[in-house]
Amino acid sequence: MATFGSGVYGARVFQTGSLALTLTAQSTAYPTRILVAVSGLTAGQLVTVSRTPAGSTTRTAVRGLNSATADTDALVKADAELPFGPLLTYTLTVDQLDVATATTTQSLDKVALTDAISGDAAEVVISAWPERRFERAASVFPVGGRNIVVSGYPGGFSGTIDVFVETDASKANVLNLLSTATSGTIQIRADQTQTSDGVDCYVVPTVWTETRYSQDGTDERRIISMDVAESTTWGPTLESSTFTLADIAAHYTGGTLSSIAADYATLLDIALGDFSA
Repeated sequence: MATFGSGVYGARVFQTGSLALTLTAQSTAYPTRILVAVSGLTAGQLVTVSRTPAGSTTRTAVRGLNSATADTDALVKADAELPFGPLLTYTLTVDQLDVATATTTQSLDKVALTDAISGDAAEVVISAWPERRFERAASVFPVGGRNIVVSGYPGGFSGTIDVFVETDASKANVLNLLSTATSGTIQIRADQTQTSDGVDCYVVPTVWTETRYSQDGTDERRIISMDVAESTTWGPTLESSTFTLADIAAHYTGGTLSSIAADYATLLDIALGDFSA
């Protein structure tokens, strides 16, 4: 059994004074999540942790760490929406001052359909995504031999995406995710070093169809075709799951609290643990 204590696997720390920013790869989860931990805080401080991919200047706040108010000396949240492929720089901002940074790079095979809130995910291969359709909200009024058009800004794209799965278990993962996704939204993610721009996005599947790969039903392979509409991400008040008491219990079958204490000296160490397997 792998245990994660104060010497955290995959962690990189840059420290300013008593403040420290720690990144821990939850590699036993699919796809890999990053536990973002801030320690050395004072209650009442305003905390933001944002990530910036290499080649970009845009900061994206980690869910749950966007102007969060510290009520203890440490905060731990899961980043389950990170892009795969590029070098990511996480920046810790406390009371509007950048005080620490840490970096990580995570890779991904195939394509992941994910729900960062529930933690549900499915591994697929995109077999067809021929187009994105954009539509402007507009009304046309024929007046005196000419058209008067009242229009607004175009919305996000819509289109049809076909994904391929090889087993019944993979098919069940996809169908369960589509049926139970938080707010109906899923995130499509691919390793950006292996794909062109435009794969990573948030969409709401509105219709999906399961098609047998072999029409006589002799194998488990399926193509699932999804009609999707581009969406914004989940509401900011929703937080990504890390682990539950059930996950800890599964790691310590027949154990007691002393078993956990032998591996984790503090509550922060427990929060940094990976109990997702």
